[in-house]
Amino acid sequence: MSDCTRIYLVRHGDVEERYHQVFGGKLEMELSPKGHSQAQSLGGFFKDKVIDSYYCSPMIRTRQTFAPIADAKGGIEPTIESDFREVDFGDWTGLTWSEVEEKYETDAHLWLQWLTDGKIPNAERITDYQERIERGLKTLAEKEKGKSVLIMCHGGVIRMLLSLMLGIPMRHMGGVEIEYASVSTVDYREPGSRARLISYAPWRTL
Repeated sequence: MSDCTRIYLVRHGDVEERYHQVFGGKLEMELSPKGHSQAQSLGGFFKDKVIDSYYCSPMIRTRQTFAPIADAKGGIEPTIESDFREVDFGDWTGLTWSEVEEKYETDAHLWLQWLTDGKIPNAERITDYQERIERGLKTLAEKEKGKSVLIMCHGGVIRMLLSLMLGIPMRHMGGVEIEYASVSTVDYREPGSRARLISYAPWRTL
């Protein structure tokens, strides 16, 4: 058996419009009609792909996005993994980008730098964030070695997973766009992981 584990990193679909340009993080948000449509596209994309195991963040938006994949695969159930939940933005949670810029006098696009530097009040520490995601990845990699795995999660989590697997410092990942309902694929091994696909959105081809 190969020592390489193929990992599909899938971001949830578009959320309700009232949460656009908002630091959602730990907020429970449902998919918008567009998000549900995007999720259907993911179901079609994965229907004929060989996937051995499925993991999903416990948050509503990820579970809703996973549902069409489950249907396409005959009703499979994912393993719910809390280590793959989104980061807690602390006092920024629920604020819009413009509200953050006004209140904290910063460019909201620099959120990753602020998080890394520990400047977001009461936010999850970047070391804790990395530690729990790395824990989830190591547990998965040990259990699923040589298999094909799908992880349904969040944009920030995908950036952290890519950082860990590819050896790219997290501070450089803010410039990597992870679209809603997109797929990134990594052939994971220690050492020598290789990215095969980054932020491919099947719904854009329809």
